[in-house]
Amino acid sequence: MISAMELAEPRTASRSGVLEFESPGLAADRGASIDSIARNEIVERRRYLLRLVRDLHQAVDGPRPRREALRLLARIGEAAEALYRLEDARLVARRDPCAGEHALQHRAILADLFSALESATRPDTHASLVDLVHATDAMLVHEFSELQAGDGLESPY
Repeated sequence: MISAMELAEPRTASRSGVLEFESPGLAADRGASIDSIARNEIVERRRYLLRLVRDLHQAVDGPRPRREALRLLARIGEAAEALYRLEDARLVARRDPCAGEHALQHRAILADLFSALESATRPDTHASLVDLVHATDAMLVHEFSELQAGDGLESPY
């Protein structure tokens, strides 16, 4: 699949040296397509992220709950990082006035996730399975707030 960022690349340089799309009409069409592709990719990445969280919650009842929970928490961190990178790029591309604040929220969520993961993998840790599951709480609150706020992206369910 071609990413939204690849499609956003300008194609030709004008006489002034400024990169532009092939034609003004095509630029408008391409801009709509880029946003649509980014939107669809965000929806799919959010669905995947929330499936991983569901799997994390189910893993605590499995045969190797701590090992599986740690593995899933690492995947959740990677998936959240990819989702947030795309969301932030989309907000910047749309010149959303809240883009900076939103990116800061994303960074804080990721810092919490990765801090919990690092803490849980230290040999002297006292992190329980409950701590691992709750490491995703801030992220879930953020994601469901986005859906409730009507950010234009459909629910993952």
